[in-house]
Amino acid sequence: MYKMRLLVIFTMFLMIAPALPFGEPAAGGETEDGNDLASWTFIVYLDADNNLEGAGIEDFNEMEQVGSTDMVNIVVMMDRVPEYDTSNGDWTGTRRFLVQQDNDTENLAEYEEGVNAWDTTEEIERNMGDPETLANFTIWAMEEFPAEHYFLDLWDHGGAFWGVCWDDSSGEKGDALNMSELSTALERIVEETGRRIDVIGFDACLMAQTAVLYQIKDYVDYAVASGFTEPGDGWPYYELLSPLAEDPSMTPEALAKLLVDVYIESYTDREDDPQDSPSVSMAAFDMRKFEYAAEAINEFGMAMALGSVRSPPSVYYSHLDYIRSRTASYDMVNVGPFDFTRYCMYDIVDFADRVQQDPTLNFLHSAAANAKSKVLESIVRAKTNDAKFRYHGLTVYFPSGTQTVYDDRFSQTRFAREKYWDEFLLLFAAQQNVDDTPPTVVFTNPPPSIAVGPESGPLTFRGDAFDMQGTLVSVEYRLDDGEWQVAQGSESWTAVIPTEGLKGTHTVWARAFDGTNYGPETSRTFVVEEETVFYGGQAGEGIPLSLLAVPLVIALAALVLWRRHGAL
Repeated sequence: MYKMRLLVIFTMFLMIAPALPFGEPAAGGETEDGNDLASWTFIVYLDADNNLEGAGIEDFNEMEQVGSTDMVNIVVMMDRVPEYDTSNGDWTGTRRFLVQQDNDTENLAEYEEGVNAWDTTEEIERNMGDPETLANFTIWAMEEFPAEHYFLDLWDHGGAFWGVCWDDSSGEKGDALNMSELSTALERIVEETGRRIDVIGFDACLMAQTAVLYQIKDYVDYAVASGFTEPGDGWPYYELLSPLAEDPSMTPEALAKLLVDVYIESYTDREDDPQDSPSVSMAAFDMRKFEYAAEAINEFGMAMALGSVRSPPSVYYSHLDYIRSRTASYDMVNVGPFDFTRYCMYDIVDFADRVQQDPTLNFLHSAAANAKSKVLESIVRAKTNDAKFRYHGLTVYFPSGTQTVYDDRFSQTRFAREKYWDEFLLLFAAQQNVDDTPPTVVFTNPPPSIAVGPESGPLTFRGDAFDMQGTLVSVEYRLDDGEWQVAQGSESWTAVIPTEGLKGTHTVWARAFDGTNYGPETSRTFVVEEETVFYGGQAGEGIPLSLLAVPLVIALAALVLWRRHGAL
């Protein structure tokens, strides 16, 4: 009889527990003041402090055609510049807006200071190339306009790993966000808000690049970017925001896919405004899978570096150079081996596919196939012009040809520090052999930037390690600047991190050892919140432990009824 009572209690708990928000947040909800929680806050970092000022005014007008609703907040910080566009009062500072609905497509609506506009009473010039500016604005937007989901739109010029968001009014030569500054801003946003950004989009050129996405992978769930340079009109904001306003229950993945669809449609529909473009692409990436795509590219680079010992380096690398010259290029001024602008961005899937199809490179086929497969798995949607069927959406930096110039700024990216691609590029340029490559390590669980409570107990980190020569010995880990410790296992490893007494943001580092060399260090961050939460899939998600009392009370009540009446 005692076992039967326990079975009844456990069954009731299972019936109730699925309704509790252990991992994913429930739809709807309320803010702290009792108002309905919006579904989306669409945050636009509109850096028009350069020659794109006119395009910025046009895009703002497109956003106003939709305007904010009860369930969708459209929040813009716009920085303008003297000279280029004198319309709309010709103000030249930086202002913030809660975008309102307005059908005038030539002029911005009237905004009231402190109601739906801020910083309008005086000319405040902010440096949009400063990570503090990006972090401060995004945190402000998330706190002032809380929502279930957040979309961060970085609007301006883009230059792949060279940077994004150029502000011409800052400094003698202007300023921009480099990759380190971009990740610094995103890290602070996650730390102070307790959650990752649902979708980050780059309304900027050339940002669908491996080093760019690797730099931001720990702070966002989905990323949307173009491999090509974008036409001056950029995104079609009315076509993007109008469906969102009509269906605010749209998931982050659905919104990311919608952006790909409407962007490509706008430049291939044979209609004016905007004019069609011969070279457009847009891709949406699941950043939770991008870790594996980057590691597959890393192992592909190692395999190519080792492959040079199979034949004279000059012959082998010349053959790779020929394949690269035939690979889909995202540089419109690239003709065969002649790379005039030196962007040197090539489609990694197309390159891997061409290597895989080359019978003389059979020793690279497995690594090439794995790189191609893992990249395609990370892409939730990618489109381009119909004629460009070999373009899949993700580019890699690959300088070569008659102007072989390796830019040292690539070495400063996180992708270069933690992966082998930069070493391969240097070997490729110098046509040198390599007979050993370092081991590499990746995290597989938990997700990046999770939030846990002070009473959540130890965190278990898991991962994989790889060594091209098959001589992997161990994996080591440490918390912040602590001592290195040996993890359990090697190819599949585990590390347990105590959280008692910790507060704020912390970093777990891992590295692999092959008996001779340590591989590059990689890391995962986590946040210990002041309030107790369950460890969930999204930073900041979870449920207070006090809510566990609900099923327990019901179970106890059931037990009392059982004892009194003999049945439920």
